[in-house]
Order: sequence, then structure tokens, then C-alpha cells
Amino acid sequence: MDKQFEGFRQVWHVLPDGTFHGSYTVYWDEGAQVCMHGRYVDGAQDGVWTYWSRRGNVQRQVRYELDREVESRDAQPWFDEPPTIEAP
Repeated sequence: MDKQFEGFRQVWHVLPDGTFHGSYTVYWDEGAQVCMHGRYVDGAQDGVWTYWSRRGNVQRQVRYELDREVESRDAQPWFDEPPTIEAP
């Protein structure tokens, strides 16, 4: 799905029952710069979620295990190399 919500563009995938599943990306209100990106597994945040500033700099990464925050980092070294996401 691809929708605007309170000025932010959000792109996500859902299962037939409406449960979030797959990648989830939010763009800053200008629409070209990614604000946050992560992944849902059967409705739960899972894996590394990355949060960017309006200027495109990584500000934070959080590692989730099925909706439970396990660890977060506000500076390098990051858990994973932040993904490069093109605005659709």
C-alpha cells in the first residue's frame, strides 16, 4: 500500500487479513527523503529499523525481535549498513 498520513508518505505490505508483513517505509513530508524503514513479520516489528534526519543522515537504528526492542544505537557503528531506498 502507498498512502499519505498526516503529511508523511507511507509504503507498506499487508497480508490478506490486513496484518502488516514485509517492508515498511515512511518518507519525510517532502516525499523524497526516507524518514524510517524497517520490516514487519506477521504484524510485529522485526530486525533492524533505521531512522534518518531530513538531511538524509542516519540518526538511530533499533533492533527488534518480534515487537520487542532488543538494542538501539544513536551513533556509529550501526548494526547494519543503512539501506539505500529510492523514492518511488
